[in-house]
Amino acid sequence: TPAFTELVPALLAKAGRNAQITLMRDGQTMTVEATPTEGGKLGFQLKPITEIYPTVRQHFSLFQSFPKGWENGTGTMANYVSSMKYVFTSEGAQSIGGFGAIGSLFPEKWDWYGFWQITAFLSVALAFMNIIPIPGLDGGHVMFLLYEIISRRKPNEKVMEYAQYAGMLFLLLLLVYANGNDIFRAFK
Repeated sequence: TPAFTELVPALLAKAGRNAQITLMRDGQTMTVEATPTEGGKLGFQLKPITEIYPTVRQHFSLFQSFPKGWENGTGTMANYVSSMKYVFTSEGAQSIGGFGAIGSLFPEKWDWYGFWQITAFLSVALAFMNIIPIPGLDGGHVMFLLYEIISRRKPNEKVMEYAQYAGMLFLLLLLVYANGNDIFRAFK
């Protein structure tokens, strides 16, 4: 039988065009016509994995927790960084959100684990954004320091000043765009 992982590439191949989709509902096979979005989505998703498989809690001793924490942290960081490439697609740009989107990440019902997981995600996302070589952020300062190390001379003060202005303008426009997306989604 076909797997869900085979459906995703097939939907991406038909993105934006009508597609005949054969499915089984209540034991009967039927064919429906649908138009996948640009990202190959149909408007449904898989059940959360916690509804499919039972949750098992593991306990670690103090000394076992350090390597496990390192493993989980580096794995999560690698996933976050690898998913940043999707921000530079048209669907990714539309999904950028501001303060409202950040607030909606948190669950409606209080959950310590979910709270700290989302807080960690936001911290890692901000850290990653901070090292991008945009003047005005730490990555921009590192870029100028690398230039100074390689060229063995200090960058022109006016160039640095205008780069800072451009970087800050870019960050302000990004802030307006992200929060504008939130407002647009609220009225859509």
